[in-house]
Amino acid sequence: MEKIYETQRDKVKAIGVSNVSYKFLERLLKEATVVPAVNQIELHPQVPTNLTDVIELCREKGITVTAYSPLGSSDSPLLADPTVTKIAKAHGVDPARILVSLWANTSGIAVLSKSVNPKRIAENIKVVELAPEEIAELLKIEKRNRFRVCSPLWTGWGALGFPDVKEP
Repeated sequence: MEKIYETQRDKVKAIGVSNVSYKFLERLLKEATVVPAVNQIELHPQVPTNLTDVIELCREKGITVTAYSPLGSSDSPLLADPTVTKIAKAHGVDPARILVSLWANTSGIAVLSKSVNPKRIAENIKVVELAPEEIAELLKIEKRNRFRVCSPLWTGWGALGFPDVKEP
């Protein structure tokens, strides 16, 4: 990838990585000549691993963090979570907006919220300003029910340094 990036700048504007943990990103940065522009990671309140370390490392190195699956998935239990619904009701919005806004309220994190519904797409770009207490409350959800939408094992490269993922 780096060779293509260096030799075909008219075609390749940046290199990004996906599902890279702190451990793997640290190793990559020691060996890479091109710092990734983005690290796209599964990021919702019930991701079973604390990702603060990789998010902070990305910030230090100027790597944008992109949150995918901020709702947890289609028909996600997060949409009915009592904490999410309480905060949504207080703001007069649907629970999905709260989950998208959680990461949009976190400096330096871009949010990918998937929808094919034009109305939902328009709603998702309207970020709700959450109070620090609300953000803290939402982040506590992870402790109750943990799940991943996308296991790093699908890559064929193992757990990718995520301690919650068990090697087969």
